[in-house]
Amino acid sequence: IVSGSRDETIKIWNLDVKSDNYKYGESIFTLEGHTNYVNSVGFNHNGTKIVSGSLDKTIRVWNVDEKSENYGECILTLKGHTDFVNSVGFNHDGTKIVSGSWDNTIRVWNVDVKSNIYQYGECILTLKGHRSNVLSVGFNHDGTKIVSGSNDRTIRVWKVDTGEEEKVLKGHTYWVWSVGFNHDGTKIVSGSYDRTIRVWKVDTGESILTLKGHTGT
Repeated sequence: IVSGSRDETIKIWNLDVKSDNYKYGESIFTLEGHTNYVNSVGFNHNGTKIVSGSLDKTIRVWNVDEKSENYGECILTLKGHTDFVNSVGFNHDGTKIVSGSWDNTIRVWNVDVKSNIYQYGECILTLKGHRSNVLSVGFNHDGTKIVSGSNDRTIRVWKVDTGEEEKVLKGHTYWVWSVGFNHDGTKIVSGSYDRTIRVWKVDTGESILTLKGHTGT
C-alpha cells in the first residue's frame, strides 16, 4: 500500500504475509521531497513507480523498483499547475500521468522515456472546462478517456487523443470528491459532498443509479 499525508511524506507499507524481511502492516519506506501536504498517491500498474500530487503545486514520480539501485528516489518533478494538485494517476501502461488541480485544470503528462513525439515529463494536454477546483481524475482502462470531478458539481469526460470534452454529467448537488471508471469503461462511479454515490452510463451521460445511506459527507 502507498499513502500520502499532511506530514509531507509518502509511506509504503508491507501487506505480504509471507515476507521474510518485513512484518505484515509494517512501514517499509518513507519518500520525502514534497514541501506541503501530499493529497494524492498511486502506483503504476507493475508497482515499480509511484506518482504523488501535493499542495506544493507539483507532481512527483518516485522509483520503487526493488531491483533498482535508486529505490525510493524522486526521478521526476512535474511543474505547471498554478495551484494545489488534488488528484493524480497513471494510465494502465504507465506512459502518461493525469493530474487535477485547484487551478480548475486537468493536465496530462508524458512519462514514456521511449516516446519519439514528446519529451519525458512534458505536459502534453491541458484540459479546461471546469468552473471550479478539480478534485478527482482518472483514466479509463485503455487510456483513451479521462474522467474528472469538481467543486462545480459536474463530472466531465474527456478524449485523451484530442483533449475534447466529450460529456458533462450533472446531477450531484454539491462538490464531486471522487470519480472512476469501471474496468470496461462503460460506467462511471462518483462520490459527492451531497452524501450520495451515483453510477453513470458513459455513452449517454445518464445517471442510472443513486446510492443513498451515508449520513456524513
